[in-house]
Amino acid sequence: MHRTPGESVAECEGGVPRTENNGAFKSGGHPRRAGVVNMRESPAPASELTAAARPGGLENAMHSPVKPNVTLTYAASLYDRALKPDQFRVKLDRVVRAEGCILEGWLCPGSHALKVERPGLSACEVVHSDMDRHMPTGGLLSSFVASGEHEFEHTFAAAKVNYYLSIQTETLTDQLYEEVFEEISDLAKENKALTLPWEDDAGRCLSVLDFTRRPAEVAVDSYHLVAAAGIVVRAASIFEFK
Repeated sequence: MHRTPGESVAECEGGVPRTENNGAFKSGGHPRRAGVVNMRESPAPASELTAAARPGGLENAMHSPVKPNVTLTYAASLYDRALKPDQFRVKLDRVVRAEGCILEGWLCPGSHALKVERPGLSACEVVHSDMDRHMPTGGLLSSFVASGEHEFEHTFAAAKVNYYLSIQTETLTDQLYEEVFEEISDLAKENKALTLPWEDDAGRCLSVLDFTRRPAEVAVDSYHLVAAAGIVVRAASIFEFK
């Protein structure tokens, strides 16, 4: 699901290789990954809505400051209902409209949520770490620990929408972390992605949402870099409209 800048991307007949059972995920290599994720094929026509912090709610999940040399575990969750931004510490958001669908991205320090709505469908993807407390439980379709590499897919049959997620988590040395930080920062700037620099006790951190509209689908590349844990999380999500 991933590619390097300048590498062509084959039109996905479903984004990631399909698993035999709907909603099942598997470990393994990413068919589209070759280095840093970059699904951009044309400038994203997305419009930023706000750049101000939203007040947290009772489910204020994202994101507590981390301490140096901590170990973080990331997870991905899919809900069959629309979550609300005040359930998270949203710092930036963006909306994309395509194929009768509204896709909202909420960017938080070290975490994000994607909400998609169209007739017959309200759903939400959340990528978060174990530092995120009180995650919503109502409407949870699936949740799995995103250690190493995983792929996941789910079909919303009534709305004729296929959802695909490919996610990778790496723990890097300090030098490699800084190199990847600069690489993803440059990529986000080039693509005019939604970008949130932040800091923890160990240094520079970064969270990014990069939207791309293509015929019959919307794709979102996401990145979370956490200095205290030396972690880089890269994910690529696709909402495919039949």
